[in-house]
Amino acid sequence: PVCSYNTRWEQWWEVPPERIKVIHNGADPEKFKPQYRPPNSHPVVINMGLIFALKGQLTLIESAAIVRDKFPDVEFRLYGKPSDLDYFDRCQQKVKEHHLENTVNFAGFTDEPWRIYGVADVVAISSISEGFPYAVIEAMLCGAAIVSTDVGGVEEALGDTGLLVPANRPIDLAESIIKLLSLTPGQRINIGEKSRHRALELFTLKKCIQTYLDLYLQLIRQARISELKIANKS
Repeated sequence: PVCSYNTRWEQWWEVPPERIKVIHNGADPEKFKPQYRPPNSHPVVINMGLIFALKGQLTLIESAAIVRDKFPDVEFRLYGKPSDLDYFDRCQQKVKEHHLENTVNFAGFTDEPWRIYGVADVVAISSISEGFPYAVIEAMLCGAAIVSTDVGGVEEALGDTGLLVPANRPIDLAESIIKLLSLTPGQRINIGEKSRHRALELFTLKKCIQTYLDLYLQLIRQARISELKIANKS
């Protein structure tokens, strides 16, 4: 499993604990890294992910209406392809319902997410279900100030370097976004540096690959030992 949260699946199937090995996802810190940029002319909140129900964009849009009351010029940019067109239509209707046409921007797909995280004042993740999302560790490596719903392995990833809120709670999500936007740019940079340091220590692509390699080598050694024992007995 890619996080301790997901070990519940193996536990349900009564896999012995010693046969469960968590290997967290990793991302490339040479690609996902902080980028120098001039300050935004207005607050920018970034969300990255396919647009469908499990990613919770409806909740984020409701939060945007609350945040706008505090920061009238805030912009929410939602990056990702709509994988559920009915849900995407509901999101668009929610934008119209709250008169957020000048606040919420469906920015579409990007193949350079590291550049997008680089312009964010806040990265907001609104999922109602996750495993160990790449969006979180990529944003961490980019030094972003992050608020996320407390689902799946997100808490394992963020530790104390970001804000966590319950899923499907737009008011709580909005209050945390407001809290981060109310900080100075320097304070948000400090939070992002802490996130990046944690991700560099725990969630790099190199560390992920090396852990898999070490496990494969361990299994090969165990198999060879078993073969030798069988051969000796015969």
